Amino acid sequence: MEDINPVETLEAYLRGELSLEEACSRLKIHRSTLWRKCRRLKKAGIEGLRHGLKGRRSNRAVPMSTREEILKFWIEKAQPASMSIYSFHRKLLRSEYKVSYSTLLRWLSGKEAQERASEGPQEPNKMAE
Repeated sequence: MEDINPVETLEAYLRGELSLEEACSRLKIHRSTLWRKCRRLKKAGIEGLRHGLKGRRSNRAVPMSTREEILKFWIEKAQPASMSIYSFHRKLLRSEYKVSYSTLLRWLSGKEAQERASEGPQEPNKMAE
């Protein structure tokens, strides 16, 4: 498979060496995306093609304090009551906490993995039980 350099492809399109269809096909993007990338390349050079949030937290990120409160609520209230994750999520949506179900799943799976890691490795006979 040929390794395609997006900057070279955009520059070739701007020089007229590639057609719109050929450039879009090589980059596997829609023509409106190609035009937007060309505008950014002309205006700011290669730096203009870099994602604006590179190295920063997402604009939609939930504060860590909210995450910690939700995980604490899960451990102290939901787990002892044998509440399902779905029911817990529905309860969160009715409260002031508005997080997506997939975010909640990611947080809970990460929390369980952290707890298992902090317990240390288990002996083989304990893992079978």
